[in-house]
Amino acid sequence: MRQVDSWISEHERRMNKVAVFCEKEVAITIDSHTFMSGRIDKMYVTTDGKKEYLFVIDYKTSKESYHDTYVDYGFSLQLPIYAYFIKQDPQLNTYALSGLYIQPILLSQTSAKEESVALESYAKAFRYQGLTIDEPTIIQSFDDCAKEESVIAGSLFNQDGSFSSRAPIRNQAFFSQLDKRAEAMIKKAVTHIRDNDFVISPKTVTNTPPCQTCDFRHLCFRKETDIVRYEVVEKEEENDE
Repeated sequence: MRQVDSWISEHERRMNKVAVFCEKEVAITIDSHTFMSGRIDKMYVTTDGKKEYLFVIDYKTSKESYHDTYVDYGFSLQLPIYAYFIKQDPQLNTYALSGLYIQPILLSQTSAKEESVALESYAKAFRYQGLTIDEPTIIQSFDDCAKEESVIAGSLFNQDGSFSSRAPIRNQAFFSQLDKRAEAMIKKAVTHIRDNDFVISPKTVTNTPPCQTCDFRHLCFRKETDIVRYEVVEKEEENDE
């Protein structure tokens, strides 16, 4: 953990931050009978001198990444749900949501044993994976070295300062609609619960085994024919390391 703590401290020195929220609890009302609450690991508020922007970090100790193409199938929903929380929260929705990220915080066992290894040699492992606004000045408020060695995973910029064709960036319209995609999936789940619709129908995407995190999978009466399989073609930038 010392490595990631050093990495985060170095990044914070490089951003123009005005506020930090840690373990922020958010609670919202879905309808008169349904409430939802959660906790967001960390959020940075930055500024370019004109407006203030919100960048969301979700720490992960396991291997996980965000896949935007999976969201409408009911997968990779954590970051969109955070966007939904933020849109509904009166303290947070005054900021312009400009980045949503997953950050791995544990090195592999091999790397972790190399205590003498320099920060720059493992920094790539801690880079933020997710979605970034397509505005260079906003990005630089979060990472003033983004055009050189960015803390954001993916090739953001070309040498001439233009965005790379592989950059994991999205425009403001995308960010403003992301919460609605999460809301649609949440309300769909609520409808199933209200209708007592608990049909066994596990889903899998691109050959990922279903039910791996379910504690009851060994007691379940599911059959192979119950599994709904999706084949999703990912956008190139989402796989970029």
